[in-house]
Amino acid sequence: MTLDCRVEASGSLATLSRFLFDIEKDAMALKVESVELTARDKDGQQLSLGLQISGLTLNPQEQTP
Repeated sequence: MTLDCRVEASGSLATLSRFLFDIEKDAMALKVESVELTARDKDGQQLSLGLQISGLTLNPQEQTP
């Protein structure tokens, strides 16, 4: 079974790229399905990030007596 999530975030390019790096390097195996990056000001200093991610949910096996 997979779990799909949508993330909306905003910040500077450095902040958002660090966020993406942390998601990719995390021990929890997540797949980045899509990324949308949009400027929120005319200089491109404030950005909006839309992120679609998915991950597997693992159900532990039941122990039989």
